Amino acid sequence: MKKLLSLILGIIFILLLNTAVFAADIKIESAQRLDSGKVKVVCAVTSTEAVQTVTVISYEAETDLSSLTDITDDILKKIIHIDQFEVEISAQNKIEFEFDPAEWTSSEKTYVVKVGGAGIADPDVMIIKNNGGELEFIFGDADGDNNITASDAAYVLQNALVESAKMPIKNLTENWFKYVDVDGDGYITAADALEILQKSLLESYKMPIEK
Repeated sequence: MKKLLSLILGIIFILLLNTAVFAADIKIESAQRLDSGKVKVVCAVTSTEAVQTVTVISYEAETDLSSLTDITDDILKKIIHIDQFEVEISAQNKIEFEFDPAEWTSSEKTYVVKVGGAGIADPDVMIIKNNGGELEFIFGDADGDNNITASDAAYVLQNALVESAKMPIKNLTENWFKYVDVDGDGYITAADALEILQKSLLESYKMPIEK
């Protein structure tokens, strides 16, 4: 009986160890359309491995999507592109790769990108609006993750105080200003940050630029 119990405990320990070693989390930080037409994806990943196998899938949405909650099962059935890469994980726990979305042919449609891979239990998704080949973002989305959160308001407030402060969307599009000047006065101020914060607390709230 003791031997059997020891064996069971040993198996459980091995399973837990394997889970701890191989389980990885991934978060899409940006997806930027390059001049070449390819999309460059940057992700943060938690993994003990030096190399991560990633799978990128893109889906086509017939209607506009404003948040991740708008992504339905029907959309996730419309796979239009799938690719797989092996990429090195940087010392900053980042991975970067590019894929060619040749199937993104319509400027009227919205596309969803999902990134997963070996040992990743919960793939991450990002909404990308394709406007004539140029990526678009939602108003107030200062970090470019297609969600409005308090973090976006914090980035905008930092930029209102220090113009050179870090704001991820600056690196994602040349037209970043129009997405964070949400009161439309031509300046980045604390008022913009306040509008974005209100939007993050109440999704139905309309910022001046949305009216």
